[in-house]
Amino acid sequence: MKKKRVRIVRLEAENIMKLRAFVLEPNDGVTYIGGKNGAGKSTALNLVAMTLGGKALCPSEPISKGKTHGESIVVLDNGLEVHRNFNKTRSGGTTSAVKVTNGENTAITSPQAMLNAMCNVASFDPAAFIHMDSAKQRNTLKKLIGLDNLDSGDAEREVLYQERTTANREIKRIEPQLSALGRENQGVPVEEISIKALVDELEKRREHNELETILRHATGSCRSNVEETSKVVGMRNLEIDALKNQLKKKTQFLEQDKALLATQKICAKQAEEKQIAFQPQDVSEIKAQLDTAEEQNAKAREENASRKERKRLSAELKSFRSESDAKTKQIRMIDEVKTEAIANAKMPIDGLGFDEEGVTFNDMPLDQASSAEQLRLSMAICAALNPTLGAVLIHDGSRLDKDSQELVRKMAEELDLQPLIEVVSEGPEVSIVIEDGMAKEPQE
Repeated sequence: MKKKRVRIVRLEAENIMKLRAFVLEPNDGVTYIGGKNGAGKSTALNLVAMTLGGKALCPSEPISKGKTHGESIVVLDNGLEVHRNFNKTRSGGTTSAVKVTNGENTAITSPQAMLNAMCNVASFDPAAFIHMDSAKQRNTLKKLIGLDNLDSGDAEREVLYQERTTANREIKRIEPQLSALGRENQGVPVEEISIKALVDELEKRREHNELETILRHATGSCRSNVEETSKVVGMRNLEIDALKNQLKKKTQFLEQDKALLATQKICAKQAEEKQIAFQPQDVSEIKAQLDTAEEQNAKAREENASRKERKRLSAELKSFRSESDAKTKQIRMIDEVKTEAIANAKMPIDGLGFDEEGVTFNDMPLDQASSAEQLRLSMAICAALNPTLGAVLIHDGSRLDKDSQELVRKMAEELDLQPLIEVVSEGPEVSIVIEDGMAKEPQE
């Protein structure tokens, strides 16, 4: 199988923590580092991280006790040699300097930047991913598959969700109020009845009727006068015949009476014409309206208030429903974008995914996966996080049973990895044993 990842061909340490003089040439595949507890096995693994990773991954006291200088070296199969030197200062502190040379022994400028670009030192230990909290696991996986900004819309979504919740709360508050108002009563007039207008109209009609009564009486009086005067005229004619000697005087009276009669006829005619024009008007209708006006007005006021409140609540309800629908649409769009991004993302292993709570495997929380599944996943994630360097550092490897060890071997072969595993053992299965800060051959 053609190797694509860079491998470590030699590890060296002098006066680094518990390691006095240490040299290891790891296998191309799995390398077991043995020794008793506290012998320095973990330090041997940490040499890779501290040498390649820079000051952030160096311990606060990297130099062995009683020494003033220490050095760690990592040699890679691409021709690079990384030397990290540590020196004690007069004040008791420690300085660190890194030097990287290529195959021609030429120093590389900006060595740490080059190392950072070549390897992701945070991905060396597969157990580190398993031991992360759910949020950090989720963020690591998102970064790995290029979805660092997947949650960039979460703050906006939360604001929209809260605004929609407020709108829905208002909808629930308004709907029963609007329902309690019932349907609009079309039989109740919108305008109130004017009591003053009715009273004025009643007074006007009363005055009209009083004038009509006066005219009617006047007309009757005129008619009576006409009848009486007609009688007088008749008597006067008889008297003329009987009293020729009083003709002159009676003729004068006659002319006067005729003139008076003519005037009275005109007056009677005018009174009759006015009386005809002033026919009696019905006041019962106005009285009936007055009797019910206040009741009708109360109903009108109540209905108008109900219509106004119904209109206000309907407008408010429409506004909140519209707002709720808009927020729901925006939330759905944000969720769809995230869902599509997750669906299109290339996971390092089939079945791996994540939700709002954390990383999942086969749609179950990662912490519910078996130990073997977790190991397999963590190895795959290490490989994906660090596509250039093949080194994988497994601490406390004594906890791995034979099946797990075989799984590590297969995964290393499948993913082109170079696992370095510390175990509490000095047997033939280990590549090197650390004792008293130095490396020695394992027991046969």
